[in-house]
Amino acid sequence: MSGIMNIALLLGLMQVVRPSPPSLLFPSSRTVRTNTEEKQVKHFDLASDSNRRPIQMIFGTVQISIIALLFYIRSRAQKNNSKTKVHVPKSAKGPAKTMTESEYDVSETESAIKSALVTLAIITGIHMYWGTLQPMIFQSILPLKNVLWDAPVARIYIWGDKATGKLERPFKVDSPLA
Repeated sequence: MSGIMNIALLLGLMQVVRPSPPSLLFPSSRTVRTNTEEKQVKHFDLASDSNRRPIQMIFGTVQISIIALLFYIRSRAQKNNSKTKVHVPKSAKGPAKTMTESEYDVSETESAIKSALVTLAIITGIHMYWGTLQPMIFQSILPLKNVLWDAPVARIYIWGDKATGKLERPFKVDSPLA
């Protein structure tokens, strides 16, 4: 379900932040004619230099906040002295192993930190090379949803949910197509 929500969120954002064709750059609206009425459709003007700096600042602030939040979750997981054992089946990350809940949560959080840093590097590289702003806008919204609401470790350590059902360790990875 999370994958479908991400796709819906991205499609909605694309309607708001899509770049205008060169002939429509000024003004940043266009006229749409329907059978009954004519109306102006306004889009966020990505060609304007006045929008570039705020988008960069928002992107940087969100990324720093997400990474700081993940480090906070990691420290909370390290302080959790749970001795309950978790059997982690063989996966692409490595062979099957048994570890404590605390060790498992720390490893999951470290994986999320690495993923956030790689995403930060890729999006920054795309922006610096091609100058596009759309990926920055998308990555200013999606990580907030993914880390704060979808990540099981955040649900346990930030929101205080019990580790039962979908939050039972080892965490189940939902298929984005299911």
